[in-house]
Formats: sequence, C-alpha cells, structure tokens
Amino acid sequence: MRLLPISIRPPQTLLTHIMFVNTTAALASSVQAFMDAPEYWRDAMGNNPKYFLHIDSKQGPLFGLSKFCAFSNITLQDYVVSQRHNTGGGTTQKLISKISGKDWMPLATTDSGIRKKFEQWFSGIVGNKISRDNINIIVLDDVPTKTEKSKRAISPEDLQKRLKRQNEIGKVGELIALEYEIGRLNALGAKVAKNLVEHVALVNAAAGFDIRSCFAKVTRYIEVKSSTVIDGAFYISPNEINTLQKHGASGFIYLVHITDLIQRTGNVIREVSNPFPEGENAESLSVALYRAKLP
Repeated sequence: MRLLPISIRPPQTLLTHIMFVNTTAALASSVQAFMDAPEYWRDAMGNNPKYFLHIDSKQGPLFGLSKFCAFSNITLQDYVVSQRHNTGGGTTQKLISKISGKDWMPLATTDSGIRKKFEQWFSGIVGNKISRDNINIIVLDDVPTKTEKSKRAISPEDLQKRLKRQNEIGKVGELIALEYEIGRLNALGAKVAKNLVEHVALVNAAAGFDIRSCFAKVTRYIEVKSSTVIDGAFYISPNEINTLQKHGASGFIYLVHITDLIQRTGNVIREVSNPFPEGENAESLSVALYRAKLP
C-alpha cells in the first residue's frame, strides 16, 4: 500500500477565528488557560519573555504570558503552533493595560511577595537562562477564576514529572523503532542487522533524525514520533523537517504507538518516506513548532 505524505497546513490558516479579550474576567480565564498547559510554557515564552499577568487565586499564584493572555479563544498548544510569531507584543501589552486599567510594573518594583512567587515559578521553567531585568507584571485584583472542573496550578516539580514522562515516551519509542528496523533488515536478508542500524540520537540530539539504517546500498534517516495514544498527530521541529527534506526519499518518519510505557512495548504503526517534499509549505518553516497529522 502506498503511504501518503504527512500534510502541514500553513500556520496562518490553522486558526482563522482568533479574538481578543475585552474584560478582566476574560483575561483571568486566559491566565488560567495558560496555567493549565505547563507542557507548553517554555515554548510559548521563547528566549525573551517580558510581560506577565498575575492573579493570587484560591488555587495559589497564577501567572500568564501577556502575548497569549490577550487571546480569548485559543489553547496554549495552538498559540505555540500557529500564533506565537503572528502578533506583536506591543499590541497585546497595550490591550491588556487598557482592559485592566493598570500600567505594566517592572518586576523589581512589585510587591516582594509577588516577586518571590514569580521567581519560584519562573525558575522552575527556565532556571537562570533568562534575565529577569526586563520582566514587567500587571496584577489582576478581585477577578473570578475557575474553581470547578479545573486543572490545578502545576508546581515546578509536577511540571518536571510531566516532562520526564514525555522524555521517557520518546526514548521508549526510539527503542521500539530501533528493534523494528533491525527486524525489517533481517527480513530483507541482512546477516547481522543490528550492526547496520545506528541509534544516532544517543550521540547527537541535534542531528535532526533518530536512527540511521544502511543495507544493500540503501540508507534510511529515520525520525521517530511516539505516543501512548493513536490520534495521528505529533510535533516536529524545523530542524527535523529540514533534515528530512534534505534526505528526500531516504528521509523517513516512523510513528510509534506505545502500548505499555512501563514494559516498554509498542509498535511502529506507520513509516513514511519523504514526508515533507522540498518546497511545499516552505513559508511555515519560520514557526518554532509544527503540529502534523497523517491523512
């Protein structure tokens, strides 16, 4: 059966119904939405985040990135994928200041209790890699936040646990794909197939692919995408896309469904050659992260 290539929609067409908040209650909801998606905090912030909202709620201190919180109907996941680079910070900062009726305050001049809470939260995400000198905050007072059916605020420790699990899923998926590829070469007649398959990701995380397979003068550069569910979607970086494009028909994506993370079992459910043909959707390569889905 012929495998169809993965399709990528240009970022500007992913979300065409974006609206901005217009009340402090809507701002509070956006802050809550930001806190509910800790997996995307680091990607959303980029390398120079400057403006944050703060709410002292019954759940604990809540913080939200201003560029995201200005939107009223978007998840943090979709913001990272399609809108992070499409809206200037100045626009959102002015909007938030107008709605809240407050000016942005440098972190250094805010209440010491707020500074301490922010520093604890922020350090759990970026450590000391980003300066706090240019960070500004607006505190939202007496605004409602979700108390029922809401995800709790995520501590840095809980975030690390989630990220650790994601990392484990990726590693287990690579091992499953590695064994699959060895088995594939065995079926083709390779005498010592394990010597023909290299787990590149173990020695070079920036290679743009995870596994190199060479047999009978045919090489595969394999990027592994793993999940514990089968929804057909995954995330892929510009470096990975560029690498797969460079290798053309020799570039592959292996989709792995992990059936038991503890037992490290699962299956390669699809292998796709040349998933991103050179020149197609080239305009989308400026985005930090892509969400792709097999047709």
